[in-house]
Amino acid sequence: MMDKLIAELEAATEGSRQLDFAIYLALGLPITNKANLTSRMIAVHLENVSPRYTTSLDAALTLVPEGWRWEAADYGGGDQDGPRAELWHGVHHYGAFGGTPVLAVCIAALRARQAMEGS
Repeated sequence: MMDKLIAELEAATEGSRQLDFAIYLALGLPITNKANLTSRMIAVHLENVSPRYTTSLDAALTLVPEGWRWEAADYGGGDQDGPRAELWHGVHHYGAFGGTPVLAVCIAALRARQAMEGS
């Protein structure tokens, strides 16, 4: 599931509420009374509770595992250019290019989380 979400984020050129919802759900964050909600009600609920991970740097940084350092920049030139994020903790390092610097942070943070969970 996380691999699919990361691929969607890598393909995105800008953030969206749909991607925010997908991140929120992938993290297993709570949806109150899920059994009693219709899909439309879940969407409305998520609109109100899901952080704007893909458009807000502050929200994206909540995805960075605690104790990890990060850097985001917009690189130009060379074979790979554009917005890039780097996360590191000790010998562990995850980098990602994204459509925006915020998307790059999301991708790198989700990769780090995925590795920490061993999935």
